[in-house]
Amino acid sequence: MYAILKKMRAPILSAFERRGVKRSTISRNLVAYAFLAPSLAFFVVFMIIPVIWTFGLSLQEGGLLRATSFIGLSNYPTVIRDPRFRIAMLNTLLYAVMVIPAVLTMGLFLAVLLRQVVFKTFFKSAVFFPHLSAMAIAAVVFSYMVHPEFGPLNQMLRLLHLPAQNWLGDPQLALPTVALLEIWRSLGFNVIVYVAALGRVPEEIYEAGRLDGAHGWSAFWHITVPLIKPVILFTLVMATVWNLQMFDSVFVLTRGGPVYSTATVVWFLYDNAFYYDKVGIAATIAILLLLVTLVLTLIQVRVLRSEVEY
Repeated sequence: MYAILKKMRAPILSAFERRGVKRSTISRNLVAYAFLAPSLAFFVVFMIIPVIWTFGLSLQEGGLLRATSFIGLSNYPTVIRDPRFRIAMLNTLLYAVMVIPAVLTMGLFLAVLLRQVVFKTFFKSAVFFPHLSAMAIAAVVFSYMVHPEFGPLNQMLRLLHLPAQNWLGDPQLALPTVALLEIWRSLGFNVIVYVAALGRVPEEIYEAGRLDGAHGWSAFWHITVPLIKPVILFTLVMATVWNLQMFDSVFVLTRGGPVYSTATVVWFLYDNAFYYDKVGIAATIAILLLLVTLVLTLIQVRVLRSEVEY
């Protein structure tokens, strides 16, 4: 890499010098691009090229075990008109609505609480530990917790003389139950991020706020929240991206059932690609999910983006 850059350096410098750019500026930029080159190459190979390849597949009809043929954009209206896709998209959005506000608000609340308790390291480790486990493993453990016969959750209901529930077998309860798993697992990530963000807020700002009468909730709402808004935006965007791609827990716990009540967009994609051997349809679903995620992310950035100065 260095030898290639060294050979290319002279002609590049000459080209930019003819346009009036200083040699020192060009050299600094070349060094910067040299350091960025591995990351840019990784991004292009594993992000840009797969997206382009997926879009190309969405223009074809066929599968892994069948020959493919070009059909243009015909897959897109086919997928959009499919009632199963609309149900999967609605389930995905409902799942995100249940999970994202819960993990963000509870994460921030626990982060504020952890700053006031002793043994902070122990409690932070305990909260973060579920996030370290793979989703498949967490789902297997969670399936025993909500088992209709011997699960601890139903045992607690029986102790309270309440009827036991079929948490994963009831179409009305299955999706909230899967959402509860994700809340339990991803809460620790948000807590750790918010604890770090709260630690960066200077104490002098709170002292100045107290002189102006900002105490308790008022100080939290008017000082803490505005100063950590970039971190809130980060956690919101990451939670949106992760939860719109929810698949592992559904695959392990419900396989999209009962009665398609937990089928998500990625599950529908998987079903078409590996069960029905419709790779073109699966690629189309992936592109549509990418567009939905991109639109939601841009809206969040537009609404919550702000410059913070301490």
